[in-house]
Amino acid sequence: MSCHNAKHAGENGKYRLDIKSEAFKPHKKAERILPGHPDDSQVYSLTVLPLADDDHMPPSKAREPLTKEQSEIIKRWIAEGAVWPDDVTLKTVQKIDFVRDVEPILEQGGPLSAKSKETLQLWIEQGAPWPDGVKIGGGQTGAAR
Repeated sequence: MSCHNAKHAGENGKYRLDIKSEAFKPHKKAERILPGHPDDSQVYSLTVLPLADDDHMPPSKAREPLTKEQSEIIKRWIAEGAVWPDDVTLKTVQKIDFVRDVEPILEQGGPLSAKSKETLQLWIEQGAPWPDGVKIGGGQTGAAR
């Protein structure tokens, strides 16, 4: 969605994934999202093409490919009917990475800045994944890498 939103609507074929009315519009006689039919929905089928395929989404030169789990979530959502309330608009939110974003905050200690608090809040909202091998103890943060 970070490429297919209002900010980038002039690029990327003008396709938007942030609002339902645009996300469900057909494209070149193909369905972008066909509720109940993920294999016939480009939003899913383009994510599982071989990485070398020019049509693979997201393009490997622009973004990391979706994980198998992420593609399966899209597939399941479409298979279950692609429910999307009309008044919901999606927005891009920074994906918090523990080592890059959280560990430095923990190492720095308090008091926390407003930006650090916002980063920790986003991390919690995104499931607060704790990487294997990272331990906190003795008042210090240490990463076994």
